[in-house]
Amino acid sequence: GVYRLWNTDPGGAFGPGDDPLYITMPVQLVVADAGTHLVFHDNTWDGRVALWEGEEGAGSGHDRPGRCETRMEGGPLRYWVMVGTPARVLHGWAALTGGAALPPAWALGYQHARWGFGSEREVRRVVTGYRERGLPLSALHLDIDHYRGHRVFTVDRERFPDLPGLAAELKEEGVRLVSIVDPAVKAEPGLAEYDTGVAACLLS
Repeated sequence: GVYRLWNTDPGGAFGPGDDPLYITMPVQLVVADAGTHLVFHDNTWDGRVALWEGEEGAGSGHDRPGRCETRMEGGPLRYWVMVGTPARVLHGWAALTGGAALPPAWALGYQHARWGFGSEREVRRVVTGYRERGLPLSALHLDIDHYRGHRVFTVDRERFPDLPGLAAELKEEGVRLVSIVDPAVKAEPGLAEYDTGVAACLLS
């Protein structure tokens, strides 16, 4: 298929075949009998990757070779190619881009995440439900519905009047409260983050 290398929020529900999504994966890992290679497309511009299925080592007769084609709208022609075992190429990529931080022990436990925690009261109800049923719970995640008007870096004080207090209370019970930080600014004139961003774009 053809996949767009662009990070966007599709809005609403999405499923198989929807493209683009709010995830960008500019890395191609090929594991085959002939060997393993990894290609990192080090470019932030809009682009597309097209993949065609085929037989490994094909190229003669009726066999069709697999193919990959990457096109970027601009930016640097900068690709990193690594070959070796799967472990070697993944370690090489981590050495290039930085490895993931070692997660804290609690992050390896059972976690509850969903859209729709409408209030502190609802959060407490869910945590209590786990306890009453004897189910383990290490963390509970809040989605963007705990923001004020879905604006990043804000909290709806009516529904979550004391978010730090709630986090401290749950931590005493062994449950970490995780607040999503959505890396997107709401396109709303009058919102400081939006206005300063637009002003900076107009100056450049």
